[in-house]
Amino acid sequence: MVEPVDLALRFAVDHPDAAARVLQTLDGAAAGAFLEAAPVETAALLCERMTPASAGQALWCMHRKAAGARLAAAAPRLMALALRTLGAGEAERLLAQCDAASARRIRRHLAMPEDVVASWIDKDFAVFGVQATAADVLAALRGAQNADNGVVYLVGEGRKYRGLLTLPDLLKLGAGATVMRHRRSVPPLYERTPLQAARQRQEWDDLGALPVVDRQERLIGALSRAGLSRGLANTAALGLQGVSGDAIMAISTAYYEGLNGMLRTVLEAGAGEANKGTANGR
Repeated sequence: MVEPVDLALRFAVDHPDAAARVLQTLDGAAAGAFLEAAPVETAALLCERMTPASAGQALWCMHRKAAGARLAAAAPRLMALALRTLGAGEAERLLAQCDAASARRIRRHLAMPEDVVASWIDKDFAVFGVQATAADVLAALRGAQNADNGVVYLVGEGRKYRGLLTLPDLLKLGAGATVMRHRRSVPPLYERTPLQAARQRQEWDDLGALPVVDRQERLIGALSRAGLSRGLANTAALGLQGVSGDAIMAISTAYYEGLNGMLRTVLEAGAGEANKGTANGR
């Protein structure tokens, strides 16, 4: 007979979003006990999907080493949000149980104000060098998980940002076309750009994400429409904004998220055509 704990863990692996919602209804001790019993990677996924306050309380209620392992395995930005819901002393006691590199990444996010874009960027994004061809990019993106925003970024020497293309842009190019020649020169956001300033960028009308660079113009991540919406919803400044503007952002974000599946289908079909064209050109 399968034990209830095993069934619950299997459910958490198969349905992490639903499991996270359940954990949020429990007190910190109960949620922490379950996360401690779960494999580290599974627990990290659940922590990322829980509300920051729920995740913070669950982590605090765990044995310190177990909490440190899960902090290290989860996305640093999301764990920083969770630790912000605890006192500074409590957060430091948990970080002391992480490996040095993980603790340093989380502390970097803790030091970043919540209302700037660097606190909400996605570091898993599609990036290519300036010599890449359309066929190279499409082949690399097939089966990848980091093209969901429909945008790929181009970097030069030293990872300096050089421009971007959308997947529809790529699919219009010949297989041997150098993507750099067809890039969009979209200005990047800087890591300390306020969310409210980022929200005013006109490029949101037709892009699912914008590039984020550091002071040296090096590409460090991408701010997606979903990330921008989450950031706005988590800042006190949201209450000062007009409802209509926030509603428009939420609706357009839902539109782009719904487009992801279609983009993936088109990408796979386009990559097949690109490969066929390359083979015919030999």
